[in-house]
Amino acid sequence: MSAVAVNTHGMLLVLAWLLGGSVVGLGLWLVIRVVLPEERTLPVDWRLPGLVVAAAVVAIAALLQQLAGLGLAVFIIAASTLLAVSAVDLRWHIIPDSFLAVGSIGLVMVWGVAAAGVWAGHSWSAAALAAPAGALGMGVAGMLFLGTLLFAVHVTSGGRGLGMGDVKLGGFIGLLLGPLAGLWALFWGALAGAIAAALMLGFRWRRIGDAIPYGPFLALGAIIVLCTSGSILLP
Repeated sequence: MSAVAVNTHGMLLVLAWLLGGSVVGLGLWLVIRVVLPEERTLPVDWRLPGLVVAAAVVAIAALLQQLAGLGLAVFIIAASTLLAVSAVDLRWHIIPDSFLAVGSIGLVMVWGVAAAGVWAGHSWSAAALAAPAGALGMGVAGMLFLGTLLFAVHVTSGGRGLGMGDVKLGGFIGLLLGPLAGLWALFWGALAGAIAAALMLGFRWRRIGDAIPYGPFLALGAIIVLCTSGSILLP
Protein backbone atom coordinates (compact mmCIF):
# COMPACT_ATOMS: atom_id res chain seq x y z
CA MET A 1 0.00 0.00 0.00
CA SER A 2 1.41 3.37 -0.98
CA ALA A 3 2.09 6.19 1.48
CA VAL A 4 -0.59 8.28 -0.22
CA ALA A 5 -3.17 5.53 0.29
CA VAL A 6 -2.18 5.11 3.93
CA ASN A 7 -2.40 8.86 4.55
CA THR A 8 -5.77 9.04 2.81
CA HIS A 9 -7.09 6.15 4.88
CA GLY A 10 -5.84 7.81 8.08
CA MET A 11 -7.45 11.13 7.18
CA LEU A 12 -10.77 9.45 6.37
CA LEU A 13 -10.63 7.57 9.67
CA VAL A 14 -10.02 10.77 11.63
CA LEU A 15 -12.83 12.54 9.77
CA ALA A 16 -15.18 9.63 10.46
CA TRP A 17 -14.45 9.75 14.19
CA LEU A 18 -14.77 13.54 14.22
CA LEU A 19 -18.15 13.24 12.52
CA GLY A 20 -19.23 10.50 14.90
CA GLY A 21 -18.21 12.55 17.93
CA SER A 22 -20.02 15.60 16.56
CA VAL A 23 -23.19 13.55 16.07
CA VAL A 24 -22.93 12.30 19.66
CA GLY A 25 -22.53 15.89 20.87
CA LEU A 26 -25.60 16.95 18.92
CA GLY A 27 -27.51 13.98 20.30
CA LEU A 28 -26.55 14.91 23.86
CA TRP A 29 -27.85 18.43 23.27
CA LEU A 30 -31.18 17.05 22.05
CA VAL A 31 -31.41 14.75 25.09
CA ILE A 32 -30.77 17.71 27.40
CA ARG A 33 -33.53 19.69 25.68
CA VAL A 34 -35.95 16.79 26.01
CA VAL A 35 -35.17 15.85 29.62
CA LEU A 36 -35.00 19.36 31.11
CA PRO A 37 -38.16 21.43 30.50
CA GLU A 38 -36.35 24.68 31.39
CA GLU A 39 -33.97 24.14 28.49
CA ARG A 40 -36.81 24.15 25.99
CA THR A 41 -37.71 27.70 26.98
CA LEU A 42 -34.28 29.02 25.99
CA PRO A 43 -32.85 29.73 22.54
CA VAL A 44 -29.87 27.70 21.39
CA ASP A 45 -26.73 29.15 22.96
CA TRP A 46 -22.96 28.68 22.80
CA ARG A 47 -23.15 25.38 24.66
CA LEU A 48 -24.39 23.56 21.55
CA PRO A 49 -21.25 24.20 19.44
CA GLY A 50 -19.16 23.76 22.58
CA LEU A 51 -20.71 20.34 23.22
CA VAL A 52 -20.27 19.27 19.60
CA VAL A 53 -16.61 20.34 19.55
CA ALA A 54 -15.90 18.73 22.93
CA ALA A 55 -17.49 15.44 21.84
CA ALA A 56 -15.45 15.49 18.61
CA VAL A 57 -12.21 16.06 20.54
CA VAL A 58 -13.07 13.25 22.96
CA ALA A 59 -13.80 10.98 19.98
CA ILE A 60 -10.30 11.61 18.64
CA ALA A 61 -8.92 10.70 22.08
CA ALA A 62 -10.77 7.38 21.83
CA LEU A 63 -9.36 6.84 18.34
CA LEU A 64 -5.81 7.49 19.52
CA GLN A 65 -6.31 4.87 22.23
CA GLN A 66 -7.56 2.43 19.57
CA LEU A 67 -10.56 1.60 21.72
CA ALA A 68 -12.99 -1.06 20.58
CA GLY A 69 -15.61 -3.37 21.98
CA LEU A 70 -16.44 -3.02 25.67
CA GLY A 71 -13.63 -0.54 26.25
CA LEU A 72 -15.19 1.78 23.68
CA ALA A 73 -18.64 1.23 25.20
CA VAL A 74 -17.41 2.31 28.63
CA PHE A 75 -15.68 5.33 27.10
CA ILE A 76 -18.81 6.43 25.24
CA ILE A 77 -21.09 6.02 28.27
CA ALA A 78 -18.70 7.79 30.62
CA ALA A 79 -17.75 10.64 28.28
CA SER A 80 -21.37 11.22 27.23
CA THR A 81 -22.49 11.42 30.85
CA LEU A 82 -19.66 13.76 31.81
CA LEU A 83 -20.20 16.07 28.83
CA ALA A 84 -23.98 16.20 29.32
CA VAL A 85 -23.83 17.09 33.02
CA SER A 86 -21.18 19.70 32.24
CA ALA A 87 -23.41 21.41 29.69
CA VAL A 88 -26.29 21.53 32.16
CA ASP A 89 -24.14 22.67 35.09
CA LEU A 90 -22.67 25.54 33.08
CA ARG A 91 -26.12 27.05 32.57
CA TRP A 92 -28.19 26.02 35.58
CA HIS A 93 -25.58 25.16 38.25
CA ILE A 94 -27.21 21.77 38.76
CA ILE A 95 -26.20 18.23 37.90
CA PRO A 96 -29.25 16.09 37.05
CA ASP A 97 -29.52 12.89 39.06
CA SER A 98 -31.17 11.19 36.08
CA PHE A 99 -28.06 11.62 33.91
CA LEU A 100 -25.77 10.18 36.58
CA ALA A 101 -28.18 7.30 37.24
CA VAL A 102 -28.39 6.34 33.57
CA GLY A 103 -24.60 6.61 33.19
CA SER A 104 -23.99 4.47 36.28
CA ILE A 105 -26.46 1.81 35.14
CA GLY A 106 -24.80 1.78 31.73
CA LEU A 107 -21.35 1.26 33.26
CA VAL A 108 -22.57 -1.59 35.47
CA MET A 109 -24.29 -3.23 32.47
CA VAL A 110 -21.03 -3.15 30.48
CA TRP A 111 -19.23 -4.60 33.50
CA GLY A 112 -21.84 -7.37 33.58
CA VAL A 113 -21.25 -8.21 29.92
CA ALA A 114 -17.48 -8.26 30.47
CA ALA A 115 -17.84 -10.41 33.60
CA ALA A 116 -20.14 -12.87 31.83
CA GLY A 117 -17.58 -13.24 29.06
CA VAL A 118 -14.77 -13.94 31.52
CA TRP A 119 -16.81 -16.37 33.57
CA ALA A 120 -18.19 -18.25 30.57
CA GLY A 121 -14.68 -18.71 29.23
CA HIS A 122 -13.38 -20.17 32.48
CA SER A 123 -16.23 -22.45 33.55
CA TRP A 124 -17.10 -20.22 36.51
CA SER A 125 -13.91 -21.08 38.40
CA ALA A 126 -12.87 -19.22 41.55
CA ALA A 127 -10.01 -17.55 39.69
CA ALA A 128 -12.37 -16.35 36.97
CA LEU A 129 -14.81 -14.98 39.54
CA ALA A 130 -12.11 -12.96 41.27
CA ALA A 131 -11.16 -10.51 38.49
CA PRO A 132 -14.64 -9.19 37.59
CA ALA A 133 -15.74 -9.14 41.22
CA GLY A 134 -12.57 -7.27 42.16
CA ALA A 135 -13.10 -4.76 39.37
CA LEU A 136 -16.65 -3.99 40.52
CA GLY A 137 -15.47 -3.88 44.13
CA MET A 138 -12.85 -1.27 43.26
CA GLY A 139 -15.48 0.74 41.41
CA VAL A 140 -17.84 0.69 44.39
CA ALA A 141 -14.94 1.55 46.72
CA GLY A 142 -14.06 4.49 44.49
CA MET A 143 -17.67 5.66 44.45
CA LEU A 144 -17.89 5.58 48.24
CA PHE A 145 -14.44 7.11 48.75
CA LEU A 146 -14.80 10.04 46.36
CA GLY A 147 -18.41 10.60 47.33
CA THR A 148 -17.50 10.73 51.03
CA LEU A 149 -14.52 12.98 50.38
CA LEU A 150 -16.52 15.51 48.37
CA PHE A 151 -19.42 15.31 50.83
CA ALA A 152 -17.00 16.31 53.59
CA VAL A 153 -15.96 19.32 51.48
CA HIS A 154 -19.62 20.12 50.89
CA VAL A 155 -20.40 20.05 54.62
CA THR A 156 -17.34 21.99 55.78
CA SER A 157 -17.90 24.69 53.15
CA GLY A 158 -21.58 25.00 53.99
CA GLY A 159 -22.43 24.07 50.42
CA ARG A 160 -20.60 27.08 48.99
CA GLY A 161 -17.55 25.17 47.79
CA LEU A 162 -19.32 22.14 46.33
CA GLY A 163 -22.98 21.33 45.83
CA MET A 164 -24.57 17.93 46.33
CA GLY A 165 -24.62 17.50 42.57
CA ASP A 166 -20.83 17.69 42.60
CA VAL A 167 -20.75 15.11 45.38
CA LYS A 168 -22.86 12.70 43.32
CA LEU A 169 -20.73 13.38 40.25
CA GLY A 170 -17.69 12.48 42.35
CA GLY A 171 -19.36 9.17 43.17
CA PHE A 172 -19.92 8.49 39.48
CA ILE A 173 -16.27 9.27 38.75
CA GLY A 174 -15.19 6.96 41.56
CA LEU A 175 -17.31 4.14 40.13
CA LEU A 176 -15.71 4.70 36.75
CA LEU A 177 -12.08 5.06 37.82
CA GLY A 178 -11.69 3.58 41.29
CA PRO A 179 -10.19 5.30 44.37
CA LEU A 180 -6.63 6.07 43.24
CA ALA A 181 -7.33 7.13 39.65
CA GLY A 182 -10.38 8.98 40.97
CA LEU A 183 -8.11 11.05 43.21
CA TRP A 184 -6.05 11.98 40.16
CA ALA A 185 -9.25 13.04 38.43
CA LEU A 186 -10.03 15.31 41.39
CA PHE A 187 -6.50 16.74 41.23
CA TRP A 188 -6.72 17.58 37.53
CA GLY A 189 -10.22 18.94 37.99
CA ALA A 190 -9.13 21.15 40.89
CA LEU A 191 -6.15 22.39 38.89
CA ALA A 192 -8.30 23.21 35.86
CA GLY A 193 -10.85 24.92 38.10
CA ALA A 194 -8.19 27.02 39.81
CA ILE A 195 -6.72 28.12 36.47
CA ALA A 196 -10.16 28.96 35.08
CA ALA A 197 -11.10 30.91 38.23
CA ALA A 198 -7.86 32.89 38.08
CA LEU A 199 -8.46 33.76 34.43
CA MET A 200 -12.08 34.76 35.03
CA LEU A 201 -11.07 36.98 37.94
CA GLY A 202 -8.11 38.39 36.01
CA PHE A 203 -10.26 39.35 33.02
CA ARG A 204 -13.07 40.48 35.37
CA TRP A 205 -15.54 38.00 33.94
CA ARG A 206 -16.33 37.04 37.53
CA ARG A 207 -15.95 38.70 40.88
CA ILE A 208 -14.73 37.18 44.13
CA GLY A 209 -17.69 35.42 45.71
CA ASP A 210 -19.46 34.67 42.42
CA ALA A 211 -20.59 31.08 41.99
CA ILE A 212 -18.57 29.06 39.49
CA PRO A 213 -19.92 25.64 38.47
CA TYR A 214 -17.39 23.00 39.44
CA GLY A 215 -18.98 20.05 37.64
CA PRO A 216 -17.33 20.74 34.26
CA PHE A 217 -13.88 20.76 35.88
CA LEU A 218 -14.54 17.50 37.70
CA ALA A 219 -15.69 16.06 34.38
CA LEU A 220 -12.57 17.31 32.62
CA GLY A 221 -10.33 15.71 35.24
CA ALA A 222 -12.21 12.43 34.86
CA ILE A 223 -11.91 12.48 31.06
CA ILE A 224 -8.16 13.17 31.30
CA VAL A 225 -7.65 10.17 33.57
CA LEU A 226 -10.03 7.99 31.54
CA CYS A 227 -7.98 8.74 28.42
CA THR A 228 -4.72 7.80 30.15
CA SER A 229 -5.71 4.99 32.52
CA GLY A 230 -9.03 3.57 31.37
CA SER A 231 -11.88 2.40 33.57
CA ILE A 232 -11.46 0.20 36.62
CA LEU A 233 -14.64 -1.70 35.72
CA LEU A 234 -13.24 -3.82 32.88
CA PRO A 235 -11.57 -6.96 34.30
